[in-house]
Amino acid sequence: MATNRLAIALGDLPLAVDQAGAYLADTGMDPSTYIDLLAKQPQIMLADETVHHPGLVATVAAARARLADKGPTAGALLDKLAFLGPEPVPLAAASTGDAAPLPGSLVVADPITTHDAIAAISRLALARRSATTLQIHRLVQVLLRSRLTGQQAAAALTGALQLLATGFPGNSEDPTHWPAYAALLPHVRTVAAHLPAQNVEEPAGFLLLLDRTCWYLLLTGQYLAARNLAEQTRTRWSAVLGDDHPYSQTITTTLAEVAFQLGEPEAARDLNEDTLSRRRRLLGPDNLLTLASAANLAIRLTAVGEIQRARELGEDTLNRLREILGPDHPYTLNTASNLSNDLAMLGEVQAAQDLVEETLHRQRRVLGLNHPDTLRSAGNLAIWLAAVGEVERACELAEDTLNRERRVLGPDHPHTLDTAANLAEDLAGLGEIQAARRLAEDTLIRRRRVLGNDHRATMTLAMFIANLRQP
Repeated sequence: MATNRLAIALGDLPLAVDQAGAYLADTGMDPSTYIDLLAKQPQIMLADETVHHPGLVATVAAARARLADKGPTAGALLDKLAFLGPEPVPLAAASTGDAAPLPGSLVVADPITTHDAIAAISRLALARRSATTLQIHRLVQVLLRSRLTGQQAAAALTGALQLLATGFPGNSEDPTHWPAYAALLPHVRTVAAHLPAQNVEEPAGFLLLLDRTCWYLLLTGQYLAARNLAEQTRTRWSAVLGDDHPYSQTITTTLAEVAFQLGEPEAARDLNEDTLSRRRRLLGPDNLLTLASAANLAIRLTAVGEIQRARELGEDTLNRLREILGPDHPYTLNTASNLSNDLAMLGEVQAAQDLVEETLHRQRRVLGLNHPDTLRSAGNLAIWLAAVGEVERACELAEDTLNRERRVLGPDHPHTLDTAANLAEDLAGLGEIQAARRLAEDTLIRRRRVLGNDHRATMTLAMFIANLRQP
């Protein structure tokens, strides 16, 4: 039977059979004629994983050719999608004024053109459609890319970068944007992996999206993934854009934060020192980017024990930010919160407590109770309260902060685990040893999973548990 012959010709690959059926339905072609057409398709150079499915080669080529007959938009969109990940791609039409596309949706064209292109691609089974997403099998992507000339591949990759940039979700520090970043993450990774092999210019919108994606990984506690993406990006941007380019400095700042969160404060300090030096030279001492670098370096100096230098840099930066941005700006408040750490470490615990209380009050009013910055300051205040002997108040604040962080950041986020570890110490200080042990042991399991056995925070907590004694 023709259907059995067709299945044999397609290697019984379900996707290829689906595509062949869609192609026959769309064209009305007889199955025998289609089999003959497959046999006459020219051989395409394939990756190893597709060479065992020669029928799929011809199927994709025939369907792509058919798509080209329907107009340029659908074919161009498919070629762009071939450079993204095999996960579902959220697509949307440009806004008509009634409603804007959802954050993270990639804008294709006007509504009619977008609908027609998505429909044409899905009818030929070159991608699976689900609501507003298209998903292309990774084998099909390889085949689609393999048919492109070098110039065509560069144009399609550039188009993929531009398409991704249209889906920029917004501020990566806003947890409400994290689902959109999560949906785009596999596509950002995949398209970035294609860049070293293609001589294409990364558009500004994609540069921003890529850096903010690294920060999304950071803020959600995915430190190793953040380092991998940030290191690859910094290497490429340094070579292509130069070390003085604003985005090279931006990704260096991101990588410094990654190193810091992974327990490598010296590496973080060196990266931040380099960025601050460049920004002071290129932008001046009062530029906001320069001040952001100064604030970051102050944190790293604290971490490596250069407390007095950190305090001096932090105070200078805070004074400049208050004058330029005002006392309630998030940058100002973050810098104040960090400075409180230095004051406490220099023995000025009461001054640290006063500063962080004022900062927390402003953050709650400006940012809200559940903003990550607010929660970080609340956690710091709990530490200083315990340090001045107000352990019960510290415990209450730490419990409230922990519950909020578990909801906002998740139970395994490093900041959540820090608060849990501090609360365990407070509980022990109040004599609630069993509760302290239960919380500390749960936190240790999570820290080992998230940060590893050799991270400083993991080892410190393990020592705390070992020193706990039952009453």
